[in-house]
Amino acid sequence: MIPYPNDCRVLVVANNAEVLRAVTAIFSRFGYPVSAACNSATALDLIGKQRYDLMVSDFHLPLANGYELACRIKQAHPRTRVVIMTGGGISQAADYSDCREIDDWLFKPFDIKALSNVVTALGLPDAFRTDMPAQKTVPVSAFTRDGLRQPGGYAPHGPALPRRNQNIKKPALAVN
Repeated sequence: MIPYPNDCRVLVVANNAEVLRAVTAIFSRFGYPVSAACNSATALDLIGKQRYDLMVSDFHLPLANGYELACRIKQAHPRTRVVIMTGGGISQAADYSDCREIDDWLFKPFDIKALSNVVTALGLPDAFRTDMPAQKTVPVSAFTRDGLRQPGGYAPHGPALPRRNQNIKKPALAVN
């Protein structure tokens, strides 16, 4: 386990400038060394130059989607944790529920608490303080291979994993 947030390198990938700026700023504010990429090509270039402990990527990206990017980063750095952000809802996550390249999901909109839950669940250092002043937040759910996790660790009715879409095939992509 990485003991301190400043030892946990984070790559944020999103083609929406506001999402990229916001998520990058959150990680930076809490002391994580963070890099940002606005598309999968830039992300692959950064992955080739630097090892990251965590990649937080949007699912819908130009050139290669978040799953294809996850496959590429896992080829280059198998220990990198991959979290996919999506506005597509639980059905999109369910299609990829058996994919070992994706470690966790964040559903937009999400808050710092959801980010903290995911970072903690992945065994990475969590610098997001629980003793921060109360903030107005939007309730969020996080979908993982183990089920639907609500804020505070609540899992309604046990695992909520629908069957994986069998039409989704692992891309045969090589890392440059």
